[in-house]
Amino acid sequence: MLNEEIIKYQLLEDMLEQGLEAVCAYLRSVTSKLFVICNDAGKIYYPYVVEGIPELLDKRYIGIPDIQLSNQEYFYHEMSHNLFFGVGKGNLIYAYIVVYQWENCDLDDILPALRNANLAVKSYFANLQSMETAEKSVRSELLQNLLFFNNANIREVLKKAGNPKLDINQKYFLVLIEPDEEFNIDTLYSYSKEWLTSRGWVHHTCIVWIKTLIVICPVHFKQQTLEIDSNWERHYVNIRQHKKDMEKKFNIGLSFAIGEKYSPVELHRSYTEAKTTMNINRLMGEKNFLKHFHDQGIFSLLYLHDPELLKEHCYKTLGKLIQHDREYKTELMDALRMLLDSNMNWKETAGKLFIHVNTLHYRMNKVQELLGLDLGTLHNQADLYITLKLYDSLVANGFIKE
Repeated sequence: MLNEEIIKYQLLEDMLEQGLEAVCAYLRSVTSKLFVICNDAGKIYYPYVVEGIPELLDKRYIGIPDIQLSNQEYFYHEMSHNLFFGVGKGNLIYAYIVVYQWENCDLDDILPALRNANLAVKSYFANLQSMETAEKSVRSELLQNLLFFNNANIREVLKKAGNPKLDINQKYFLVLIEPDEEFNIDTLYSYSKEWLTSRGWVHHTCIVWIKTLIVICPVHFKQQTLEIDSNWERHYVNIRQHKKDMEKKFNIGLSFAIGEKYSPVELHRSYTEAKTTMNINRLMGEKNFLKHFHDQGIFSLLYLHDPELLKEHCYKTLGKLIQHDREYKTELMDALRMLLDSNMNWKETAGKLFIHVNTLHYRMNKVQELLGLDLGTLHNQADLYITLKLYDSLVANGFIKE
């Protein structure tokens, strides 16, 4: 036991002086198996893969199965025949030592060595995590100042940001990326940063905000005149490839929403447009899309107006219905929303609400009474449909508090 403690602290000291390679040299010396060391998102830190080469990017990541280690040290994945040794303590996992082709092996041959390496590898990734947390904090502060506190002194904000550097005289647009299912957003963040860097796009900036990946992209310029290129196709080619590569790598669906081009002073507008695009398509039930704000038809025109004017329109049209639902704990607006979404299919809507069609007619009669309009006309249906989507998107964007 004493000998093992000596080995653990010697490995820790070697790691602090020589880096992760010192620990890997020890593991290579005690096992004949191939292994990799990766962080909890699957990014490989050993063996080293050359950075900056797009063709090698996928080799820098390993798929991490749905592991529930709890109080266990390791997990054997039967499909891949790999052993995942969790580096950390309990549920707090910093990294994994993944030993390939573990079947028919004696656990006692290598488990002591993995335990000896735990402290040094844990320390390495804990330090790495601290640096990444500090970097994310800087980027998060930049994001908040640019997109939410847009009355801040932008020159001072950009000066304090350090890296990433944004040019106040340059124009940028925002791309919001969201997984269509539950997925680790930090994995997408890590992969996207390397994906962009490997293609020489050093001026792109990745930031995570809640469950959304935000990419700040500089515009292209015309090579001959150096004027801003208003053509979006060059951007779309890159964005489509980014989407395709991430979906293929992680076997998930991703939705991309894009705002217009602005200087840093007005970049909050690009965020609002991209967020609106994401929310509107989500409200429409869309998945796995790539949409620009100018693709949103009537909603693009509506959002050119002051959000306060849009709120006023929503309350003017739907106010009595909203008030009735709140006062009497009814769900008339939800029923109206479902009926309009089903293209006025009464039977289908009643089925989704688990009520009789006659009950649905009764509720819609109440809606007509409250709003003072006839649901039978196409004009009123279209007006209510657009207003409801507008109201829902204002709620999703935080302009209306429910």
